[in-house]
Amino acid sequence: MAENRSVELEIRAQDYSGKTINDVRKNIKGLKDDLNEQAKSAAKGKADFKAYEASLKGLASAATKLTELQAMLGKLSKLADNVASSAERAKDASDAYDDFANKISALGVPTKAQADKLARLEANQLNAAEAAKKQADAYERQRLEAEAHGLATNNIQRSQEALTKTYERTLQTIIDMRNAQAALQRQNEITSRAADRRKELQEQIRLQQESLKLAQQQAAAEATRRRNIQSQRNQINAQRVSIAQQIAEAKAAQQDSVSKTVSDALNPSRSHKRDDRHHYVCTQRKHSNAQINH
Repeated sequence: MAENRSVELEIRAQDYSGKTINDVRKNIKGLKDDLNEQAKSAAKGKADFKAYEASLKGLASAATKLTELQAMLGKLSKLADNVASSAERAKDASDAYDDFANKISALGVPTKAQADKLARLEANQLNAAEAAKKQADAYERQRLEAEAHGLATNNIQRSQEALTKTYERTLQTIIDMRNAQAALQRQNEITSRAADRRKELQEQIRLQQESLKLAQQQAAAEATRRRNIQSQRNQINAQRVSIAQQIAEAKAAQQDSVSKTVSDALNPSRSHKRDDRHHYVCTQRKHSNAQINH
């Protein structure tokens, strides 16, 4: 984008031929505005100094065009003086011819010397008139060219003064902007470096935030993994306790059975008594149930 802007300004700066004074002034204003915009951009570190240089070249071209227009008015002023002086000489020659012609006419037939002089005065009159016509034609051509360039020719001196002021202001702008260029470049570089540093810091902060986020995610995953492991351990421990209880109960039951078997083997009569009591108790329960049902 900046490259296109530079090319555009270079094109604007190249061709001022045939431009009117209003076109030149318009271009000067546009180029001054471009320079001011670049100066503002320098404060943000975004100045395009190719465009800045192109604007300065454009102003220099405009100043050159102003000198051409000044020369055009200068030539027109000189031609105006020439027209006035040649017209005056033509009038003097015409007056001299008329005066001498009237004089010898009053005397009658002119002598040869008088006739020769009258012929010379006539030739001078014709030459002066021709010279005055040429000067008038030259002035007219120059006037038309000046007006084609937008220059006012009804008051050449005023136009020259206006051109001189525009030219001086343009030169002063070139001088001021050229002097400011180095400072603007330094400011642009400082601001640009500061902006680059801000970007670097922002990137570092972003990376640190991503690193912190990743660490937090890893810590959360590790905590979850540990909880899962603890849960699995708790389940295993619970299973171990349950199995130990079952084994203990089985062992206790086995020991009771063994103890009973050994006791019965050592005391058979006690065993029969227990069986008789068990049989009596069962018989009594059946009898009681029968009565209740009845």
